[in-house]
Order: sequence, then C-alpha cells, then structure tokens
Amino acid sequence: AVREALRDPRDRKVVEFTDGASALAELPHLQPETVVLDIRMPRMDGLECLHRVRPLLPATRIILYTALGWEEVAHEAVAGRANGFVRKG
Repeated sequence: AVREALRDPRDRKVVEFTDGASALAELPHLQPETVVLDIRMPRMDGLECLHRVRPLLPATRIILYTALGWEEVAHEAVAGRANGFVRKG
C-alpha cells in the first residue's frame, strides 16, 4: 500500500526491501531522495537502519513508519535525525 501511495505519474522509482539489512546495503548506491523505514523489520529494525544510513545519506529525507506511538520511538528518531514520522492506520 505504501509503495502504491508513493507512485508518481512522473515515473519516480520506488524500491522496496524486505529487511533493514538489505536496505542499508543498497541505499547508498541508489542515493534516494526519500526513504520510508518501517520501525519493525527483520534482520535490522528501522531505528537501527536510520542511525546507520543517516551518515551515508545526509541529504536524504528519512521518514519512519510504524504502528507504535510517537512517545515510544521519539528519542531514537530525534537522535537519528529522522525527518518525519507516520503512524500506520
């Protein structure tokens, strides 16, 4: 659903990864404009991926996506310099 919402008529490329470790390995090569990270992902959660990818992609907008409440992830999101936060549902 997120991928479809991000599709753009200008043929903006949307890439999806099944886990945080795969995203971290590929994102520096892709140099994306925006990254949406789910907090809960296999192999590496979204918060850890945020902390690791931010130094590699300082100009990339990184949005956290989660079912958890803001208060549960706020400190880590701010520390990792996330640009935004979206709650599922």
